[in-house]
Amino acid sequence: MSIVLRVVAIVWLALAGVAAAQLEPARITALSQHPESGVWTASLSNGVLVHHRPMAGDGRAVVCLTFAPDPGFDARSLDGLPALFEGAHAPISIKASWDRGTVRVFVATPTDTLRSTLTDVVEKLRRPVLDPRVLEAWEQTEREHDALVASVPSRALDLALDELLSADQRPSRRAPDADRLTHSLADVVGRAPLEAAIVGDIGREEALTLAVETVGSLPPREPVRTHEDLRAGAHPRSERGRIERRILLPAESPESIVLVGLLRGEVGDWRSVRALRLAASVLESRLEDRLRDSQHGYEARIGLGFDAAGILLFAAASTGPEGAPSLTQEIEAQVAGLAASPPTPRELARARGEVVSRVERILDDPWYWARWVSESTLRGFSLDDIVRAREDYAGLTGGEIEAEFGSLWHDGVLVSVRVEPRSPAER
Repeated sequence: MSIVLRVVAIVWLALAGVAAAQLEPARITALSQHPESGVWTASLSNGVLVHHRPMAGDGRAVVCLTFAPDPGFDARSLDGLPALFEGAHAPISIKASWDRGTVRVFVATPTDTLRSTLTDVVEKLRRPVLDPRVLEAWEQTEREHDALVASVPSRALDLALDELLSADQRPSRRAPDADRLTHSLADVVGRAPLEAAIVGDIGREEALTLAVETVGSLPPREPVRTHEDLRAGAHPRSERGRIERRILLPAESPESIVLVGLLRGEVGDWRSVRALRLAASVLESRLEDRLRDSQHGYEARIGLGFDAAGILLFAAASTGPEGAPSLTQEIEAQVAGLAASPPTPRELARARGEVVSRVERILDDPWYWARWVSESTLRGFSLDDIVRAREDYAGLTGGEIEAEFGSLWHDGVLVSVRVEPRSPAER
C-alpha cells in the first residue's frame, strides 16, 4: 500500500472512531429509588440526570427537560423557541419556556406515542429547523398578548407579580432571529447540564430505556449538580421599607386591582413555607369576609410565591375604577391585623382543611411531579420536601404559624401594586 493510501486509511479509521464514539449511546451508570415518593433516579454516562415516577391510570405521560445554561447566558437569544414545536396537536402537547435561569421543554402525550414524540422533540432540539414564517406568526401572537396584558387588569397584575418575584431576572422579549436562536439552542442543548423527568402511565424499564435512547443521545456534559444561582432567594431585591408599583390601564377600564404583600429574601425551609401558606389561607378568609361588607369587590386572591427574589405572601382584590387607594389601605390593614391577631384554632382548622384538599389534588397531577422533580437537584431540594407536604400541614401548630408570619412581618418588605385606569390628568 502506498504512503498516500496508508495516510488516507489512517485518517478514515480515526474519523470512523470519532464518529463511533459520538454515536455510542449513553448507559446508566447509577440507579436508585426514593421509596417514599416512588421516584427512580438514573445517572447517564453523558452527564444527564433522569427521574421516573410511575403514575398509573390514564394512559398518558408527561416529560420535562430542564437545561441549566451558564449564569451569563443571554436568554433573550431564545426568543421564538416555542415556534420550533408548532404543529403539535391534541392529544400531544409540547411547551417550551426560558426563565428562572433554565430552559424547559414539557411534553405531554399518550403513552403509546411517547417514544415517537420525545424522539422528535430531541431531534428538533439537536437539529432545529426554523421556518421564518412560523417565527413571524409567533412574534405576532406575542405582540397581541402584550396588548392584552396592557389592557386587562388581571393580566397586568400577573406580569407585575412575576417581575417582583424574579428580581428582574426574567429577560425582556425581543424580535426572534432564526440564526441567533439556532446558535443559542445548540449551545444549550449541546453542553448545558440537563435534568429530566418522565412521569405517568409508563413502567420503569420502558421509561429508562426511552431516556437512554433520546436524551442519552445528546453530547456529554457536566453532571447535574445544585446551582446556587438557581435557588429561591438567590437574588434578593435591594429595596428596603416599601416597594410600590403603579400600572396604568386605558382610561375606559371598568376596574382596578390592588395587591399588597410581604416580600423577604430568605425563603426558609419547606416547613416554613407551608406555615406561611396556612397563614395565607387564614388571611384569605378574613379578607373575603371584610370585603363582602364593603364597597369593594369581594373575590380576594391570596397567594404565596417564591423565586429568585425570595418569598412573597400577597393578597389582592378588585374594585371600581377609582377605588384603588382606599382598597390598598383596607388590605394593608388586614395584613397588619394577621400579625397582631394570630389565627384562632377554628381559623387554623378551616385553613388546614382547604390547603390539604388542594395538596391532595396536586399530588395526583403528573405535571406537578414532572415540573418539580425535573429541577429538584438543580435548585437544591430533596424529594423528601415534596412527600412531606401532608405531614407538615397536619402537624403545623398555631404557634409555628404565628412565629413564621411574625418573622415575615418583621423582616419582610411591604409590597403595594395598584393596577388602575388613567386619571383625566394622565390621559
